[in-house]
Amino acid sequence: MTGAESGDEAGGSEPEPKPCPHCGVEVTAVIQLIPSAHHAYPCGCAVRGDLLE
Repeated sequence: MTGAESGDEAGGSEPEPKPCPHCGVEVTAVIQLIPSAHHAYPCGCAVRGDLLE
């Protein structure tokens, strides 16, 4: 278990995941392999780069 999982992280709790605008799966990260392409993780749908901001 990491510090973030056990609640030891400074600054409080982690933000709630947002749903993918295409399939509804909770997005935990946005992956950028090239500047013009962003994909939601874990579903893989193409999304805006600022989805989690």
